[in-house]
Amino acid sequence: MAQKKDNRSFKEKYRVYFAAGITAWIIFMFIHPIAISGDAMSPTIKAGEIVIVSKENLEKKEPELFSVVDFHKDFSDQGEENTNKVRRIIGIPGDTIEIKNGLVYRNGEALDETYATGDNGQAMGPITLGEGEIFVLGDNREQSLDSRQVGPLLTKDLRGTCSWIVWPLSEWGKI
Repeated sequence: MAQKKDNRSFKEKYRVYFAAGITAWIIFMFIHPIAISGDAMSPTIKAGEIVIVSKENLEKKEPELFSVVDFHKDFSDQGEENTNKVRRIIGIPGDTIEIKNGLVYRNGEALDETYATGDNGQAMGPITLGEGEIFVLGDNREQSLDSRQVGPLLTKDLRGTCSWIVWPLSEWGKI
């Protein structure tokens, strides 16, 4: 049986592959899916959920207050591996953070933390954040290893902002 000659141009023959490659490149350049382990961010983000991280250059752009962020690697040698990667920003450079009477204070004002559960722990601070430093806390204060124990973290260690929960589908939505 004679084979039929394909007279389509190179571009026509392989455009689907080019489109898939370009789409994959765009996705992995600007977003990063991560699976959450640990309960430090519960109830906002629970263990086993998959979250999309929007990659941003947070060294050049100051991270937003109260955003949930992902770190390139665990920010501490303490705790289980890969459980110290996602936390909420409570303080940005120039802020003064203090914990007293069970409340978190930012620049002298108590924060209304409707997203947080558990006890904030012992009194701490005040700590004034320097250039390139942030103060992060987990939403589940009793299960979180965060800036209360390890001190301020550096913005250069951030990968990006956690923006969407995509799995399980029943939890799909913006963080």
